[in-house]
Amino acid sequence: MAQENFAQLLQFFKTLGHETRLQIVGLLANGERSVGDLAELLKLTEPTVSHHLAMMKELGLLGVRAEGTTRIYWLDTTFL
Repeated sequence: MAQENFAQLLQFFKTLGHETRLQIVGLLANGERSVGDLAELLKLTEPTVSHHLAMMKELGLLGVRAEGTTRIYWLDTTFL
């Protein structure tokens, strides 16, 4: 396996190795959600959820679009 592929695979497992991020994947697998929706469902603050979403988006697991001041996230299955 090429070093670049190995590094990407390692980052993938590190990212999904966190319980909250795995829960977010599960919720987004059922449809799009806003940060506020996810925070409410997970009983976390919006900044905490945003932090997890940013890590997942950086990896390419999520798509995002703006609806006014709200950001809507979805699971980008093309990455998988």
